Amino acid sequence: MSTDELDRTARYRPHMELRGADDILDRILADCPRTATRSGQRTATLVAVAATVAVAAVLAPALLPTSSPGGATPAAAAELLRLSRAAAASSTETPLRPGQFRHVVITEHQVRPQLDTTLDTWTGSDGRFWRRFVTKHADGTPGRTETYLLTKPDPVTAGFPTDPDELQRYLTAHATGSTSTDEAVFSQLADLLRGPTVPAALRSAATQVLARTGHVQLGPRTTDSYGRTVQEVRFVDEANRPGQVQAIVFDTADARSTAERITVAHPQTSSPYYQEAVAPAVITNEVPADVLRDAVPYGTGADTDPSHGG
Repeated sequence: MSTDELDRTARYRPHMELRGADDILDRILADCPRTATRSGQRTATLVAVAATVAVAAVLAPALLPTSSPGGATPAAAAELLRLSRAAAASSTETPLRPGQFRHVVITEHQVRPQLDTTLDTWTGSDGRFWRRFVTKHADGTPGRTETYLLTKPDPVTAGFPTDPDELQRYLTAHATGSTSTDEAVFSQLADLLRGPTVPAALRSAATQVLARTGHVQLGPRTTDSYGRTVQEVRFVDEANRPGQVQAIVFDTADARSTAERITVAHPQTSSPYYQEAVAPAVITNEVPADVLRDAVPYGTGADTDPSHGG
């Protein structure tokens, strides 16, 4: 298996080499395939990458400590280390009884062409989970619907180290497809943290790596529409991405990713050109009949992507 699989994840992020705000926005809006397929493609990428982590960690270069030049700002580093402790201390989720399912909804929006994506995940008491990925165009016409059945552990996060040094070594060694190593690591962690099944130990390690990543700044702490206290952490690199802000929003209670967005300063737009939101989990007593009917078991050969919408 190739060890450069994270290059494929980078294809679905903006690759802007221009400097002017107008040129940047035009380049972003022209880069439709990246945002239109972001959810589905990142799952396939991370599944493949997980198998190479152990070898790559040994070969990667030494790490910068949190306080070294090039790390996050002091305020961001301090908050990220607090989030790491919160993740490590977070209690396990309420156990599910047989016949119960934990349902999480993730919504995504891109601006041009306007495309809305909804990812539903139902996790059962036996660890199996069903995922449905649905897209809809601006005029209301449906895009595509794909449904998968996966067995535990989650192939998106399985195999990634929960030791922050090993995780950083791996991500640094595979930092391609972005304008800098820092940006690649930030984007990879945003991808890895997305979704409802990221273990607490991995969230703890990931936030420690973010604390060591350059151009990471502390954004505002707010209350989201679900009543959660959330903390925004931003990647800002004016030299390479002038006017652009990439952000991950964390639940301060357990360091779960609750939102992600990318914005560009431009006089004609003030809203993110890409944004994602994760709703709180809800316990249900069933998986919809059409999901059970249409789900393609992962690993049978019928699925060309491990789960569009992981």
